[in-house]
This record gives sequence, C-alpha cells and structure tokens, in this order.
Amino acid sequence: MTKLAGTKVLVAGAGVTGRSAAEALLAAGAEVVVTDSSQERLEALETRARRRRAWCQA
Repeated sequence: MTKLAGTKVLVAGAGVTGRSAAEALLAAGAEVVVTDSSQERLEALETRARRRRAWCQA
C-alpha cells in the first residue's frame, strides 16, 4: 500500500506525459481523472485502459 492509495488525483493532459503520469498514479493505487481538450486523446487513453484491463484479467 502506498501513500497515494485511495487519493483522488486530477491529471491535466492526456498526451504522452499525462498518460504516463496517470498510469504511474493508478499503479500506486490513486483514483485518477484525466482531462484534455482533445476528445481523440481521451478516447485513445480509454481504449488503452480497456485493453490493459482485458489483458490483466486474461
């Protein structure tokens, strides 16, 4: 358990840096919300998250 477990965190930006930050925060147990002005980036991030969840459950 880390100090971030259960902590709500907002990540501004779903580009390369924001995605990396969000993934690290999730791995640390944080509850993460990502914002971005680009709907395309947000959709790409969601698709990546769905694939990762499916892979982990397999």
